[in-house]
Amino acid sequence: GAATRMFGVAWMTYAFTGCRGPIAAAPPRTLRFGDLPNLGGESLTAPIIHGSFQIVPEEWSGSIQAHQSVDPPVWNRDLPGVLTDRVAEARQFPFWRDPDLPDGWTLGFATNDQEATGYGYWAVYVSPSGGVGLHIYGEYEVGHWWPYDATWTLPPGTLGVVETRVIAGRPARIHYNPAGTDPYFTIKVAIYDAATQSRYTIAPLSLTLMGANVDAVLAIAASLFAPPNPP
Repeated sequence: GAATRMFGVAWMTYAFTGCRGPIAAAPPRTLRFGDLPNLGGESLTAPIIHGSFQIVPEEWSGSIQAHQSVDPPVWNRDLPGVLTDRVAEARQFPFWRDPDLPDGWTLGFATNDQEATGYGYWAVYVSPSGGVGLHIYGEYEVGHWWPYDATWTLPPGTLGVVETRVIAGRPARIHYNPAGTDPYFTIKVAIYDAATQSRYTIAPLSLTLMGANVDAVLAIAASLFAPPNPP
């Protein structure tokens, strides 16, 4: 007698190896919607697929999802790439999005040269001190499900992890040091946009965006999908 409701489910994240465990003869039919928990790091026990990303426990010896390579819709390797420091010109590049950066940061240069970036763009931003502070890549996603170890250790014992995130409704992968014990640890965020089949990678070099400053990097990543950028 309840009202009929229609809904759809997007397979944003799933375990490639399936689910295990006993199933009751009459399992409860309860469906709860909520935020997707962050997966990966030391707690990961089986490979997971998250959008176009695959995260695998360190030293995993079982099956993984076979990776897939896809050619971009357009190849312009025979055409000269454009190198510019003008935002208005860079906005003509495929997949371009403007980030919301701290005050005083400027565009150092951007290029659509496919020898450097594939089909898309590569932008380098300069901090107020004049140093290279941030790289952003917006590219057609040519490699799906390449496996990444969920954990790794850098000398002198700094733990790095790969975890899932959902940014602006899109699957994302984050590389960071959860303990924040290394001020020079390089944080990286990659986001897959299924609507355009593109990937955005945010790779900072400034100390203000490294170490334990993961929230600042996530904020920049989210800003790529905030107005005036397209949804």
